Amino acid sequence: MRESAGKGDLKIYELARIVQLFEKASLDEGLKSAVPAVVASSFGVYPLAKNGGSLTLACPEWVRGDLLMILEKGLGVKVCPLYFEKEIILGYITKVYLQERLVNINTFESEDFLFSANPSEIFREKKEDGDGCEMGLDGAKVLFLDISFRSVLRNIDRMEGYPFFAAGDLDVPFKRDGGAVNVFSEKLSPDTFCVVKRSDLYTGIENRHGFSEHRVDALPFSIHPTEVQMKRIEGDGTLTMNVYGRDLRIRPGERPVMGCRYYFLHFGSRYMRAIDLKVHDLWVTDRSSLAYEAEQPRWSMSDLDRWLGFDWKSGPSPAGA
Repeated sequence: MRESAGKGDLKIYELARIVQLFEKASLDEGLKSAVPAVVASSFGVYPLAKNGGSLTLACPEWVRGDLLMILEKGLGVKVCPLYFEKEIILGYITKVYLQERLVNINTFESEDFLFSANPSEIFREKKEDGDGCEMGLDGAKVLFLDISFRSVLRNIDRMEGYPFFAAGDLDVPFKRDGGAVNVFSEKLSPDTFCVVKRSDLYTGIENRHGFSEHRVDALPFSIHPTEVQMKRIEGDGTLTMNVYGRDLRIRPGERPVMGCRYYFLHFGSRYMRAIDLKVHDLWVTDRSSLAYEAEQPRWSMSDLDRWLGFDWKSGPSPAGA
């Protein structure tokens, strides 16, 4: 009994020492500036000490070999790794680097980017392309966009557990019946010039279905950070979408399917994400003609098919899924 208690005390003592080490490092602004936020997030490393040309980094156990060499080349220092549990490293990266903001990790078109890209590209934070944004719709009009969004996310370097299924929002934001539009929520503000209804299907490491509503009052509007953005709305409702660097014009009545696939480094592992976007409807209506209903409608078979992802049962996918 006494031996068992001693082992328990030792574990608590070790944890206290680890927390003390990370807390001390978190107060050193020089250490923080030695590793940019995008590097900490993408490699999953946290600086603990610096001595001359050497930098001691806390790393999860899978950050070894080639990744350490890339870190040394990109940071210009000798890297000394210390291995800790992922949770404590992630906690301090969030506390010290991220706080309220997200880091937009750079993306690549090939899975071998670690070996073909310059380290400066891996260390660079990806910027949103906001150039060329324009809203040309008359203030008395509202653009409605009805889309299905499918995303597949996989870790291509190591096995990663798949989460339980998560049911997203079950509410349908609006429905179109001929020329009439019923909105099943509060009235639109005068600043809202576009409403997006999205049925979501996330698979792979993420696993959830649901509906979502987005009320747009400024462009660009991100459907998925950086990779899928609404950039321009013309007077007749023609919409310009930017999908992974390609501008695509969609006219009211057109129903295209768009997609992309890319790779990125996150917490020391390479990930593949594939995105498909299907336009079900795009139209312009008079703001004054909108009908508002407080009660949610009964689901149709179409609503159920979209929530389950059956609207993707045909057609190619960038993910091959």
